[in-house]
Amino acid sequence: MKYFSNHTSLIFSVIVAVVTLFSSCGSDPTCTDGIQNQGETGIDCFVNGTINDPCPPCELVGIPIDTSDNQIETPDVNPNNLSCTGNANMCALVNQTDWISTSATGNTDLAGLTISGVSSNGSTISLNYIGSLETGTFDFDLGNSADYGIGANVFSTDFAGNGSITIDGIDTTNKVITGTFQFIAYDLEVVDSVVISDGKFINLEY
Repeated sequence: MKYFSNHTSLIFSVIVAVVTLFSSCGSDPTCTDGIQNQGETGIDCFVNGTINDPCPPCELVGIPIDTSDNQIETPDVNPNNLSCTGNANMCALVNQTDWISTSATGNTDLAGLTISGVSSNGSTISLNYIGSLETGTFDFDLGNSADYGIGANVFSTDFAGNGSITIDGIDTTNKVITGTFQFIAYDLEVVDSVVISDGKFINLEY
């Protein structure tokens, strides 16, 4: 009886040891175990991952990204730290006189971008860019144009003149854009002109 008891106790001890060993080992990490392991920067995925990573990019599999240690960078929409007086969204010099918008808007469509601003005296500046929305400098020609209007007088690069618009930064998430512009525009008779310099549009919604 004593032998049976000791034998049973020994077998029980072996079983407990085996179960403990297997439970401590666990299974190898995988890309479907629901655990952020094996160097993953997201759960079962890699933030901005490549084909060389053991698990797919988080952006492709739609798995929520843990950004506590992996902050996603947002674009710098104003890399040159442009500013206008009174934090206006649009400003310029018109024949060397300050022009500051009281309101400014940006609109995009399949053709491109239109930016318009109005100052306190009712004068307006409009910029028209045809093409895909991207950073860079674009001349006012071949469809791109700029206008200045005050009262019944309109000056446009479509009549004569030149200039350019520079898009410095675009935030497609918050839909804001920043850049600069300058141009010389003429009236319809191409007699009188206006010089627009040091133009800026800053964090302008589009």
